[in-house]
Amino acid sequence: MDYLSSVGIVAAVTFFPVLLGTTIGGLAGSLSGKRYLFSALAAGISSWLFVDLMADSAFLDVNMGFGGGLGQLALILLFVLGFATLAMGDEGFGRSSTPTLVTASLAATAIGLHSLGEGMVVASALAGRTGELLSESGAIAFILHKALEGLVLGTFLQSKSFMRDATLLASLVGAFAIFGAPLGYNSLLDSSYFFSLGAGGVLFIIWRTIPQALSGASSKAAVVMALLGTLSVYASALLHS
Repeated sequence: MDYLSSVGIVAAVTFFPVLLGTTIGGLAGSLSGKRYLFSALAAGISSWLFVDLMADSAFLDVNMGFGGGLGQLALILLFVLGFATLAMGDEGFGRSSTPTLVTASLAATAIGLHSLGEGMVVASALAGRTGELLSESGAIAFILHKALEGLVLGTFLQSKSFMRDATLLASLVGAFAIFGAPLGYNSLLDSSYFFSLGAGGVLFIIWRTIPQALSGASSKAAVVMALLGTLSVYASALLHS
């Protein structure tokens, strides 16, 4: 497939599922009046994403011991950078404070960091280097995966300008993926470095959603929603197997 078509596909399979998920997540939390439950769902989804991204980054080359060299050091530093930069940019980090659009944008950046790596993988597949993502089940799994990430972002939306903000967040995630497409299409970089950066970003989301999830009336219901979130990502990943 030619370069421009691959970039267009990367943009479409990222932006539209994320926008759909963000819209559903935001509306569900707003209409139900129980945002804490959807924060718990987001924490569960993000927990699986964290494990998935750590695997994609070879768990920061932990199997190399102290002999991983500069590549291992880069993975560790990028992981720390992904978490620390976002956490320090969020004034409400670690507290059960109402998320602002700034917080939502930081969360979208966290999703975007590993979406850059995914853009590389998808573009590489479209360039003919691997057919794994080109199967019907692989494509469905990826789209569901991005929709669930959008649902996570939806829990951060509090504004009355809901659709505007949802579109902004989806566009931010999509922009990262588009940036990654040429890197993957032309095999310019190893995607594991961006997955390491993204793992740190998702850790930020987990820490940000847990206080919100525990602020509601029923901690037991929050636990159930967190488990449901984790299993939903697991179920979508089964299609990719």
